[in-house]
Amino acid sequence: MLELANFGKVLAGGTPSTLANIAKLSLGILLLGLAGRRWRSRPKAGEEPEMPKWMATIDKVTSGKAFGLAALLSGASPKNLALTIATTLAIVNIGLSGAMSWLVLIAFIVLASLTVAIPLLFYLFTRQSAQRVLNTWKAWG
Repeated sequence: MLELANFGKVLAGGTPSTLANIAKLSLGILLLGLAGRRWRSRPKAGEEPEMPKWMATIDKVTSGKAFGLAALLSGASPKNLALTIATTLAIVNIGLSGAMSWLVLIAFIVLASLTVAIPLLFYLFTRQSAQRVLNTWKAWG
């Protein structure tokens, strides 16, 4: 059977492998370090956070560049990578059959994509009214 990841394989006794535990622990330490770094660099009280220069140009990108940027930002995001690795390890450690684990992974991908797909579909089907709502979301976020 094709498996998602050998390092997350459940042993006969029902416990995760040592490598899976090391991967989870390493991921947790990495995320704590990133969170601490982010916390120390946050704006002071009353200080307006500065928008990155690259983000100010997003309104002017073409659809092709927007697709590439979206793929880069979602694929290279430490948060997304961490969640995907953790989910993959959890799916593998459940001990489902090969086909069932792939189905669960596909369900995870579909659910995780909804935060991007819903605004995109909303814009594609209702351009004018969506523009107002999406600008409100942009200002809020």
